[in-house]
Amino acid sequence: MAKFDEYANKYETVRMERRDGIIQITLHPNGGTMQVGSGP
Repeated sequence: MAKFDEYANKYETVRMERRDGIIQITLHPNGGTMQVGSGP
């Protein structure tokens, strides 16, 4: 199984945070609109 640190910063349009065993995934980083796709 992959460790959180190995994939937490893998995608430039996704922000992941882990607190107390819970992972929060943000699909609209920097306050912008939600972004879906493989990136530029």
